[in-house]
Amino acid sequence: MLFQESFVEVGRIRKGHGYQGHARIDIDDDYLEDFKKQEFLFLEVDGYKVPFKIVHQQEYQHLIVKLSYIDSPEDLLPFHQQSIYLLDKNITSPKASDTVPSKSHYVGYQIIDAQLGNIGAVIRIESYPQQLMAFVTSQDNELMIPLHESLISKIVEKEKVIYMNLPDGLLEL
Repeated sequence: MLFQESFVEVGRIRKGHGYQGHARIDIDDDYLEDFKKQEFLFLEVDGYKVPFKIVHQQEYQHLIVKLSYIDSPEDLLPFHQQSIYLLDKNITSPKASDTVPSKSHYVGYQIIDAQLGNIGAVIRIESYPQQLMAFVTSQDNELMIPLHESLISKIVEKEKVIYMNLPDGLLEL
């Protein structure tokens, strides 16, 4: 859905390595070179992608990383078998650019709400903490609409329409 434009899943944490919280990870070959250049990786915590600084990485038989704030096998335990994400803007792999639309891809799309009908066309999209915001001009007002997955019913690429179920009172038209 829309939020996949912010992050790309590049691999997985397999298990701990040693006693200081190092992690053995697998990174998809298509993203390995991009991953080695990163200062941060993202892990999902309570439904949000949270950045973790890569303190150290080394390659033996497997890729091993040390992340900030993970200092023991117990600290790493909640992240075993979890997906690893990078920001899509930091990916140079052709695979990522073929499958992940950019934010500007949705400029010009109409936003149609189930209750309010056609709200207007997206003029720009900006990243805010935890979500993207669409800016729409409607009746000479600029409106901000959160592009959260729970609010989007469907996106019809062919028609350039984003169907949404916005909470009552979010927009004052």
